[in-house]
Amino acid sequence: MKPTRDLNKPLTELDAKEYIEQDPVLVEFQKKQRNLIRERKWLPRDQDPNQATFEKIGFHFFEIPEPLFLRAEFPSKWHMEAKERDIFGSIIYDEKNRKRAEMSYVSTGSVTYARIRLLSRYITRIRLETGYDEEYVEVFDNANDEVLFTAGHGYRISMEQETDFFHKAFHWLDEHYPRHLDQLQYWD
Repeated sequence: MKPTRDLNKPLTELDAKEYIEQDPVLVEFQKKQRNLIRERKWLPRDQDPNQATFEKIGFHFFEIPEPLFLRAEFPSKWHMEAKERDIFGSIIYDEKNRKRAEMSYVSTGSVTYARIRLLSRYITRIRLETGYDEEYVEVFDNANDEVLFTAGHGYRISMEQETDFFHKAFHWLDEHYPRHLDQLQYWD
């Protein structure tokens, strides 16, 4: 049974994913669309931080008659691959095979969403273990997935504890990598 939703509210990316995952026909359509986008090297017009930053690292963009996408020429030896276990996204890897950008794309017919964002080298993430009961808040190196600092962990932690862990993680990042929010820093 398909989930129902209030048609007066805008559909978010997560809502669209949940809606599509209920329908095998939409799942197959989404996979075909993602493969077509990857083969043609199309990237979303909605870019974080912006197109100029992507151009600084070597991307070139060309207009196409497509409202959500631009044709892109990648920097030398960069490539795009589908995210594992996610029909809605792709990851762009640099010449050293490091994750440098993530792209999300959802199309349900009535709702379409496409966005790409550059990744910072050092980021904070939540890692869930043992059936999602154990939660870790970590700082890790996006270049090699190495955990650099664990701000805290626990079983079914509260939002308050999680917020405290994130504050610790950001404090550690600010001390060790003061420009960690700049997606162009610390890669070389």
